[in-house]
Amino acid sequence: MKKSVIIIAASLFTTVSFAQVANEAEHLFTGNENNAFTEQWGNFNTAFVEASGNFNYSTQYQFGDDNYSTVYQYGESNETYQVFDGNGNWSMLTQDGEDNYAEFIVNGDENSIYAEQGGYANYLYINMNGNYNIADVYQYGFDNYASISMYGDGNESWIDMDGGFNSVEQLITGSYNYADAWVIGFGNTAIETQSGNGNTIMVDQFGEGNSTVVAQDGNNNYSYTGQYGVGNSLYVTQSGEANSNELYQDGWFNNAEVSQSGFANSNFTEQIGDDNML
Repeated sequence: MKKSVIIIAASLFTTVSFAQVANEAEHLFTGNENNAFTEQWGNFNTAFVEASGNFNYSTQYQFGDDNYSTVYQYGESNETYQVFDGNGNWSMLTQDGEDNYAEFIVNGDENSIYAEQGGYANYLYINMNGNYNIADVYQYGFDNYASISMYGDGNESWIDMDGGFNSVEQLITGSYNYADAWVIGFGNTAIETQSGNGNTIMVDQFGEGNSTVVAQDGNNNYSYTGQYGVGNSLYVTQSGEANSNELYQDGWFNNAEVSQSGFANSNFTEQIGDDNML
């Protein structure tokens, strides 16, 4: 095992630990009081950290073979924590701003994460357990929260959030499911839960104080919800197989609840205006 301490810029500390052969780690810093720690166990792992600014911190653990992770941090007091346990996993993270935090915990093989955070005090958490899962997250603004948990194989998640005090949570259990959330504005929340195989949830929210909850249990179910305005709320549950839901709300303080169970049920609902209830 080898350890190295390299001073590249003023008040900079970096530690790299290797075990086994042909692992590679590089830390490149500009600024003051930036820190990084990398530990690798296995073969042909690669870890890269670049920080420009002050008080940025990164921790990376790689256990297995052929894992690859890259972290770019620009600004002040951003923090990253990553653990790969498996083979052939890949991640790329960019944080630009202040007090942003990202955490990736990956157990399995051939998983991929691409994430961007810009602004301040944003929080991102991704937990993958399985193989061939994919997550893409784009989070800009302030005090936004994104959480993705996957248990299974071949699942895919996408989150795009811009504004402040927004929250998206995605929980996927099973295989080949897809979750999508596009949130723009302030104080919006979205919760997407899927259990089974081949399910799809897509959520769009633009405005302020909107809330969406979608839960699916079964196989090959589909749900799309769109909310535009202020103070709207949606609640959708589907269980069974091959059910389909499309629900739109545009206005202020609308409320809708839809529940479907069985096989091949279909719903299409649109509400436009204020204070409507379904």
